[in-house]
Amino acid sequence: MSFIVKDGTSIINAKLTSIGRKLLASGSLTFSGWAFGDTEIDYTENNIDDDNIELSQTAIGSPKDKNPNIRYFITETDTSSNINQLPAVIPVEAKIFNTAEPRGFFSSDTISSTPTFFINEDYVKQPHIEVELSSVVGTSTLNLLQAPEYGSNTNEPAIGDYLLINWVNENITGVTTLGTINRDIPTPYLWYKIENLTGTLSSNTLAVTLDRPAPDFTGTSAGADIIRAYTFPYGNSIAEYYTKEDAFVSFWSENTLSFNGSCNLTNDNVPVWNMSIVWNESYIGSQSTNEPYVNYSTFIYKGQRVKYDLNVPCFGLIHYSNKSFSNYYGESFRRNTLKLFLPTIMWHNNTDGRMGLVLSCGAEAKLDAGLNATFYDLVDETNFVVGRCYPDDKIVIITNTDLLAAMSYKSNRNWTLPEPVADVVESFGGVSVQDRAFINPNTQTCYVSYMFESDTDDFGVNGYGLQNYFPYTMYKVADNRTNANFSFLSFNISPSRLPFLRSQAQLTSGTGWHATRFYVLVQVRDIGLAPQPNQWKKIDITNRLIGFNTWQNTVIPSTAFSTTQPIIIDKALFDAAPLFNINDNIQLPLNNEVDKLQLGDEVFFFGTVTTDIEAITYKAKFTLFANFNQFNTSSNPTWEQGQPVAISEVGIYSVNDELVAVGKFANPVEKTNASPKVMRLNIDF
Repeated sequence: MSFIVKDGTSIINAKLTSIGRKLLASGSLTFSGWAFGDTEIDYTENNIDDDNIELSQTAIGSPKDKNPNIRYFITETDTSSNINQLPAVIPVEAKIFNTAEPRGFFSSDTISSTPTFFINEDYVKQPHIEVELSSVVGTSTLNLLQAPEYGSNTNEPAIGDYLLINWVNENITGVTTLGTINRDIPTPYLWYKIENLTGTLSSNTLAVTLDRPAPDFTGTSAGADIIRAYTFPYGNSIAEYYTKEDAFVSFWSENTLSFNGSCNLTNDNVPVWNMSIVWNESYIGSQSTNEPYVNYSTFIYKGQRVKYDLNVPCFGLIHYSNKSFSNYYGESFRRNTLKLFLPTIMWHNNTDGRMGLVLSCGAEAKLDAGLNATFYDLVDETNFVVGRCYPDDKIVIITNTDLLAAMSYKSNRNWTLPEPVADVVESFGGVSVQDRAFINPNTQTCYVSYMFESDTDDFGVNGYGLQNYFPYTMYKVADNRTNANFSFLSFNISPSRLPFLRSQAQLTSGTGWHATRFYVLVQVRDIGLAPQPNQWKKIDITNRLIGFNTWQNTVIPSTAFSTTQPIIIDKALFDAAPLFNINDNIQLPLNNEVDKLQLGDEVFFFGTVTTDIEAITYKAKFTLFANFNQFNTSSNPTWEQGQPVAISEVGIYSVNDELVAVGKFANPVEKTNASPKVMRLNIDF
């Protein structure tokens, strides 16, 4: 048995009894009556004229779940019933605030140029891996070597593991420090899946086969540069790796009671968040032989598209879902305090040239009328909207599909591409010849995307590695700005939104990314019909970019694009273009290749989440009055007429006189006909 700690307060905090909880579960809990009691008071040696222990010092047992009924009652008068009519219940609401512990792979210092990358075993399966750059020649086979720190962690990479590689060339210094990310030196961080392997890391003989070819660094001097690589667990890693085996503790002491496994609770603190990228359609350029999007592993989340009314090709759910019963995030995020930190993303709005992206909630609370729920826009540091945050659902939804491409494990890029400016126009340069137009805006919709390609062999420069990447993922509908029956397509990109695209002169810096060819992807469909994944035309317009004659044998500079000099695509270009097949750039799994790395295979959010949290407490508040001439009589056999009574407990009863809640005073309250009392009873919900 336990006893109430005396703290000088006379306010009663009551608890529901087992009967009360049963009635609550059945929806029939009512509060109808109340009673004072002194069951635990012995008045025998406490005459008011004696020097013995005062009644107020009596030790009182704490209320119990299966609390017995009050044995002895203090009644209003000698002839009153034990249970009194309960006054009106006053509901009270109070909010509690706190700051949640930052969770994720990086320190939450978003100002730092070199945020900490947590590489201990709680986060990274094997962080002590190196790759010799000269051995990387554009194939899917890679030799993984022990880093100098190897030994403290001896986890072996396994088939199915994810492999993260920070690709840098021999001209870069200052980016290979273990455990840091240098935001001032933007470089590719690319994900792969290990499909096969031979040898072991412990013997320094490990060779792995990746899901796609690595970059081509042919020509790099042997031993000139060593780069870092990291392995992460594959599969349901949140449950099977990041939730540790010893995270469960018994709720009951084995020395007292024996209960089954359902009475286990977790004391774990899963250090990372989940990321589920859900596709609503097949990817641009995918073919009928490729695995359909309805078979992607995250398709089980398709119902969230309906719940949140998401009309986008794909969306990303950032959520904290694991086996823990601990409520680390309270009942909700606190208003707009949530932030996501992604230090390895080259975000196209970062005109300062720094790598990394900070997403936060916008200032304005908005209403999702269908859910009657508050949400905030999810914005970057320029207030560019990329999604939503629902604080009460404790979920973040990213709807900018090109950002999701950069976060994907399959896209072969960690940089984002900007939305193009694409319009249908009647004429260009005075040309309005019907047989050169190919869109009828009155009956057709023109869908537009674009892509870069890179092949170092095109310009005879070795050692810069990067090859093909996913196209711009958010295809655009070209606006109808003409009344003509036949129109052309006008296309351009803002050069300021390509801050990490490197020119030939910048190429030796080894930072950013580069390309040698540029394509516009176009599909024309009857109005009302969605684009088909295998019907995109791949139109090569590299030689139509600005200044082509000056850089045609090198790489494309950002100055090749201009918002004032759009590129016009006519019928000749459209008709001559081949259909785009994504497998020519990056092979997507075929129908029978269920173990291959696929879109939607992402499991954990490679970033850090910070937020304040809140919870709402509800109290049922009762105010009980005992006037001068009331409640001065006890049925306690040790009480004698003329003594003060000592109120030690308060019971709350149902309409059937069942004890549904009980409260105990830490200090019994003495009551005489010379002293009125006001008691306040609170029941928390």
